[in-house]
Amino acid sequence: MKERIRKSGYIYLSLSILILAVLFAVTMVSLFWTEEKINQTTVGTIYLGDKSAQDYEISILLGISEWKNKAEFSISYQKYSRKIPLDIYEFDIDATLLGIKENETNSARFKLSEQVISEFRTDIQDYFGQAVYNALDIEKLIDDVLKDAEKMSLQKTYTLYPYLDNELSDTSISISEISNIHSEDIAKITSLSDVIKITADTRFSLLDSIASIDLSNEQLSIVASGIQSVIMPTCFSGIISQQYLDPPLWAEIGKNVRILKVSEIDFSFFNPLDTDFIIKIEKNGSDSLRFELIGFPFIGTYSIKSVTDNKLSYQTKYIVDMTIGPDTSDVIITELETETIYSVLVQEGKAGSITIFYRTVIHPDGSAETSSVLQQFVNPQDRIYRQRTVDKEYN
Repeated sequence: MKERIRKSGYIYLSLSILILAVLFAVTMVSLFWTEEKINQTTVGTIYLGDKSAQDYEISILLGISEWKNKAEFSISYQKYSRKIPLDIYEFDIDATLLGIKENETNSARFKLSEQVISEFRTDIQDYFGQAVYNALDIEKLIDDVLKDAEKMSLQKTYTLYPYLDNELSDTSISISEISNIHSEDIAKITSLSDVIKITADTRFSLLDSIASIDLSNEQLSIVASGIQSVIMPTCFSGIISQQYLDPPLWAEIGKNVRILKVSEIDFSFFNPLDTDFIIKIEKNGSDSLRFELIGFPFIGTYSIKSVTDNKLSYQTKYIVDMTIGPDTSDVIITELETETIYSVLVQEGKAGSITIFYRTVIHPDGSAETSSVLQQFVNPQDRIYRQRTVDKEYN
């Protein structure tokens, strides 16, 4: 009996200890949870949960100062970027303090300085150009920057495309023409390929882009030559092409690209920008085509200069012609000691040349950069004579 009572006492004691442990745990969790809820008050990224209300102001001012020193806000367009001075927003400590709600994430409050905003507008206009500025919803941009400033974001880049009028993407950037084209080639090109797309951030290949279009090698060569002429004064880079060594009538320096489908001789270049462009092809008279590059305008200013070196010398060739004699029209007679040479000039010689195209871009900050984008050759033309040599002893 005593043993049973002793065991029952142990059981009650164990249960009592367990109940006390549970009650202690519940109490501690309740206290901890209450403390966690108290520590949720923030302004932007500034934590105020461990501060008394009278210390909020100094903590917020110090946090805002540190944020402004670290934060980087910028505007990007194509390959260019412009820093946004956060001083266009004047921090309003009074409005921030009045708006604080305990245990919530609160926004930092800013006031817009009209003078600084005006200077900011002018800077955007000067840097990104009038065309981009006119198409820009600058009020929405300023409002979005303000919202991110209120959150005290540290890194923000605002790409301009979402803030621009869609019509800006239809800007005519560069135009070129190719003449002396057969009418049947013009008809075929314009009927099957009036618009060619240049995709963002990719290497363009003519054969890939119009693989399903049935054009002859010469027709493709005309298209490639027109595209090359309109993309040279742009930021497109890495032009890969071959040229006609014996150019057709329509080809010119800078507009001489040869395409061979079977041999996979292609025309390609790289579009480094984050936006698409198109090439529009239109008939421009009875024997010419007009090529137009269309897309968002560049804010760098591009120009092309060609430099030609005419120092590729020609050779002189002689063709034996036993019909030439002293009575031949335009004959040139050369008397030597033992022989007489009768010559008739068939073709004047012409020196060959190499033409290098240099592209200069003036960046929005005024700096300039020049690089070569294309080289084209003109083979020398042989000087040719028909000639007969007669020994004097038989003369």
